[in-house]
Amino acid sequence: MYPTTIRTMILSILLFFFFSINFVYSWPIPDTGQNKCYDLVEEIPCPKTGEPFYGQDGNYNINPKSYIKIDENGNNLADDATSWVMVRDNVTGLKCGNENGVKP
Repeated sequence: MYPTTIRTMILSILLFFFFSINFVYSWPIPDTGQNKCYDLVEEIPCPKTGEPFYGQDGNYNINPKSYIKIDENGNNLADDATSWVMVRDNVTGLKCGNENGVKP
């Protein structure tokens, strides 16, 4: 075989494997909380499927916001806890710490 043919074959094989692997990274995103819908001028009742202006953010409630307070040991706290060190977003799993553990 000619050197260029070997290089072409190797490159083809590498490209095949590179593009065959699924490089889709996804994670949930919290909902915006938007629950109102609008036409071109004003607020309207959110339209049903097939109606004009359907498909706005207000039509969907996907991954509603959900947070939990966490103590210094990483334990979940009740919603009415008055002192916590971190808050975890239950949709994304991200944690945010309070500065000096002071309640925001």
